[in-house]
Amino acid sequence: IALKLCEILRLPSIGVSAAELQHGPRAALSSRTPVIMMRIGDETAGAVDALANELRAQDIPLHLAGGPFGSL
Repeated sequence: IALKLCEILRLPSIGVSAAELQHGPRAALSSRTPVIMMRIGDETAGAVDALANELRAQDIPLHLAGGPFGSL
């Protein structure tokens, strides 16, 4: 999805997993950095939900696709 946003809409974007976002790239997020997260019903769902809650608490603009806390 990040690649398509870059190619079609010419928006700067990077694609990272929820696990990767817990560390390095997370420091680059701010209230001006929108995040699109994809959630599927597998063993990663709990971690994605927890990360989504943390980002929302930090006022990061978040669009979550899938799951009970989804916004899309």
